[in-house]
Amino acid sequence: MSKTFKISKSKKKTAKQLPKFMDAVKWIGIANPVLQPCEETGEMFRTERKILGTGFYIKNKPYIVTCHHVISPFLKDTEAEASEFLSGVRSSMRDVLLVGSAYGFNTASVVGVDMKHDIAILEEHVDEEKRKQHAKNFGFKIGKEFPNVGERVAYAGYPMGDALCDVSHHATYAEGAVGSVPRNTPELNKIQITGPTTGGYSGGPLFSRYNQETLYGMVYEQPAERGATDAAIFYAVGANHVYNLLNCF
Repeated sequence: MSKTFKISKSKKKTAKQLPKFMDAVKWIGIANPVLQPCEETGEMFRTERKILGTGFYIKNKPYIVTCHHVISPFLKDTEAEASEFLSGVRSSMRDVLLVGSAYGFNTASVVGVDMKHDIAILEEHVDEEKRKQHAKNFGFKIGKEFPNVGERVAYAGYPMGDALCDVSHHATYAEGAVGSVPRNTPELNKIQITGPTTGGYSGGPLFSRYNQETLYGMVYEQPAERGATDAAIFYAVGANHVYNLLNCF
């Protein structure tokens, strides 16, 4: 006797039903003027948005964390001559830096960088109390321990930039596993992850699959960037480096 399977008719999810971490994750991009005269309006330029990577909020810290290499083209040229660790840097942008999500976007400034560990801190241009409240409600908690080899982990971001964001303004969720013993030295804490990734995830949070508020690190590098052909492996810089830079503010 064959069984009849019923198709589940679940209610459509709303933004309020999405996981909390979704509201902590932001896209990082730029808006730049493009020459395109319009006869109807008389305007000579239009604004073009380009998403370059991902950022996120940390619990009780009113700043967005991302990769330094995501925002580096918009810093002063003299930054290359600066020390490896900078804090209190106010950037001079060629274009306008933006951070956004499904709920809109705002301009932002770069307030600190750690080039050695590829970390940058951004300040979203909204009321400070609103930023503090957002970080308190949705920000990730810094994990106290490294994940074990084989442990399932998750990450979220804006892969493929505008191509996916134009379809859904929410971050894209993905899963992987810790592929090797995390490197844990005073100079660098680095976690190797086996999982699908592509451009745009840089600066995204790496967090626990089972406790999605616990941050393990930040997605920042693929071996393919160093000449490897397998893009199913990437690295995350340890969350302690993120914590150390944030403590400067």
